[in-house]
Amino acid sequence: MDSTYIGSFGRLKVYETEFFSRQQIDQMLSMSDPKDVSAFLYNGPYREDFDSLSAIFKDPELTEMAVNRHMVRNNRIALFSVPPLAKNAITAYLSKWDIENIKTVISAKFLGHGIRDAEPFLISFRDVPLGIMTGTLTNEDYRNMINLSNIEAILNYLARFGYGTYMMQFLEDYRKTGDISPMLYSLDRYYYMNLISSLKYYRGDEGPVLNYVRSEIDRQNIVTMLKGKVLKIPFERMTSGIMEGGNISTGKLREIYSSQDVISVVDSLKPYYDLEPQKKEYQESNDLYHFDIALRNIIAKRYMDTMSMLPLSLDSIFYFILKSEFERHNVRTIYLSKVNGMPREIAEKLLITEMV
Repeated sequence: MDSTYIGSFGRLKVYETEFFSRQQIDQMLSMSDPKDVSAFLYNGPYREDFDSLSAIFKDPELTEMAVNRHMVRNNRIALFSVPPLAKNAITAYLSKWDIENIKTVISAKFLGHGIRDAEPFLISFRDVPLGIMTGTLTNEDYRNMINLSNIEAILNYLARFGYGTYMMQFLEDYRKTGDISPMLYSLDRYYYMNLISSLKYYRGDEGPVLNYVRSEIDRQNIVTMLKGKVLKIPFERMTSGIMEGGNISTGKLREIYSSQDVISVVDSLKPYYDLEPQKKEYQESNDLYHFDIALRNIIAKRYMDTMSMLPLSLDSIFYFILKSEFERHNVRTIYLSKVNGMPREIAEKLLITEMV
């Protein structure tokens, strides 16, 4: 235990009481009208987030942005709770939202959309993306980028922050093929490379966080492989989307990918992640999301309990951040399921329930 975490642990424990319980998640699932879900959120801990955005946005964008803003408020609480020596690890993790925002901007530019179309998908706090708190991108940067003439100009703009320089290696391929996916995958590799290097052992008890991150790399690699198998893409063509640093080596992933089809790949993954229950769902629906959600739940179950039992450590702060992240995922999923008229039984299968 590290006494420098005492203050932050106490503050975060107070805010943890605001996370929704399983009973409250069930209440939202039972609602049929998305307005009822919005009202439930407004009458709970999300009131400030709705009030700050209601003069500018209307539903469904209002509720989506309020949910995003609430998560960023929690992240901000965590960021300003960390001891100085732990701040690099937290800021490295939270830069994932910079990555997501950059992907949104590049995708919007690729599709010919403007800032108004992209803005509801940016993760922001009081009109300021999370990056401003980690010393990187501001809201003005995102507006500047979306107003640039093309993707190459966006990469040049991002070069000053490091992201663009790393992505430039895929620019020639983009010019030849018009495919932006290798550039987007490169952002993930850049992110995880920096994150793992920042997770240096402070007191020797941050192992669960590092293991969680390595497992998240596995998840993304597995999902990429399953998509590739559906599309019958050779492994060599997917290497830009496969990341180093996970628990399963690239060589082993290549071996697993040589399996005949999606089900065979899933069978080969069983020593690492047991996805047996999801095979039947996939065979009935041909939807890969069953595997992705199952992986998220498996990883949460493996590491979150351990993080919660190490109170005076980096683990306790990551536990709070991840709880907030899972709540965002669940609330957005429930709300959008009501907007789109999705049956409850389907929406429920899309939730991360291991930590609720």
